[in-house]
Amino acid sequence: MLKGYKFKEFQADSIIYNQFKYNIPIAKSTQLSFIGITFYVLNWNVFLELAKFGTSENIFTTKENIKSSFGSGIEYNFTIFKILPININISLAQSLEYNYPRIYFTIATTYYTYKTE
Repeated sequence: MLKGYKFKEFQADSIIYNQFKYNIPIAKSTQLSFIGITFYVLNWNVFLELAKFGTSENIFTTKENIKSSFGSGIEYNFTIFKILPININISLAQSLEYNYPRIYFTIATTYYTYKTE
């Protein structure tokens, strides 16, 4: 998802994507042990995103289909029961083309499992 543009606005076989993000901490971490949740740092961030869309044959050889956007947002991370990290983010992004600014709200997690023998 390239912020600043509509969801699924681009259709391509290949994509090269970069995000440059700078986080500024606002609040420190705390521990609430009675419900198993660890709250981490609340961050304010600024970002710049760049993407190039194309087919696998021409993505490195052409100078077309390059899109970029910039924005700012608030990000909060916490962990439930020491195994499930959750990231909540709300941001405002503007593409470098003539589009209106867009607001994004995302919730993401990474769940790890392993088997011991």
